[in-house]
Amino acid sequence: MRLLVFVLLIAALTAAGVTAIIVKRRVIRDYLAVFLIAFAVAVAACLLIFNEIAHHPVFVVEAFFPFP
Repeated sequence: MRLLVFVLLIAALTAAGVTAIIVKRRVIRDYLAVFLIAFAVAVAACLLIFNEIAHHPVFVVEAFFPFP
């Protein structure tokens, strides 16, 4: 669960940075659209990196559904 929170925080900070760099003096709709797209791409990239390359699973089924 801590790794998932870490991934979401890293993705949010990355998306905020990308939004600050790309969007200049536009309406709030543009800020929100760029932030959401950058957040989704960052989450997907972090999940790929942690699950496949580093072999640290972000989602562990036993954490959500305890098995006997």
